[in-house]
Amino acid sequence: MDDLFDLLGHQGYVLRREALALGWHDRSLRQAVRAGQLVRARHGTYVGAPRWRAASPADRLAMLSVATLARLGPGYVLSHASAAAVHGLDLFGTDLTTVHVTSTGQPHGRVEAGVVHHEGVLDEADIVVVRGVPVVRAPRAVVETACAATVEGTVVTASAALRRGLTDDALLSAVERLARHKGIRGARLGLSLADAGCHSAGEARSLYLCWRHRLPRPQCQHEVRDSRGLAGIVDMAWLDWHHVGEFDGLVKYGRRAPWSSDPVTTLVAEKSREDRIRETGLGMTRWTWHDLEPTRAGATAERIRLALERSRAWYSTPA
Repeated sequence: MDDLFDLLGHQGYVLRREALALGWHDRSLRQAVRAGQLVRARHGTYVGAPRWRAASPADRLAMLSVATLARLGPGYVLSHASAAAVHGLDLFGTDLTTVHVTSTGQPHGRVEAGVVHHEGVLDEADIVVVRGVPVVRAPRAVVETACAATVEGTVVTASAALRRGLTDDALLSAVERLARHKGIRGARLGLSLADAGCHSAGEARSLYLCWRHRLPRPQCQHEVRDSRGLAGIVDMAWLDWHHVGEFDGLVKYGRRAPWSSDPVTTLVAEKSREDRIRETGLGMTRWTWHDLEPTRAGATAERIRLALERSRAWYSTPA
């Protein structure tokens, strides 16, 4: 058992054939699954249960994709959403249960057992090794993912890529190379909306909400200063409207310290921060994941719109 869990710790998964080579058999694997030690992620593929339960859907796709590539053997590269997941990019609005690969040999496309084999020609320059496996480079992975995702999902993934240092020129080059791909038109739109200032998937979805419901485009990660210095960094700012917005109250920039065990102290500190920002002559709107859901997005946008007009009326300096 120690050998198997050592292997899990090293590569993040264990294949059935690897477990059998270590002296396990199917019955003992089933027992480990029932005992909550292993999770059968896919036929012939097992992962550690604690790690699987703690993983996000994108992280699970990355784990499953790496394991699937090991099963397929040489001649394949992770691509599309699988590559984006392995690169550590945020994913939304696309299937996170299907593994995507592209053959480095004779191009051929097919779908089998939860794995999509894509047609495509890959140059050596298109491939990089991440987590010990070959994947398409991040710009290509973003554009491939965007071709199959919603516009909102593209904003999420592309913003994450820009935040991690990917350049607009690199994405544009990838778009030009994949110009004949199905879905490239929607991909171009989503890429044009992306912003490196979106520090989470929720902030990227909020930016999409502004575009979708025709709100003014906000400035992301705006520094609010007063006579004492930095009052705070807000997720979004509409400076012409004297208004700022905060998604979800996420832990960052010293607010809502995750190491604080006193919720009252945390709440008081956040209230003090918000009051200080408002004292500079800015209104503020907050929203959560729930407010971004399709059934509520329109109402959320209208709430922000009314708040923008109210702040402009209250805080504008008379001519």
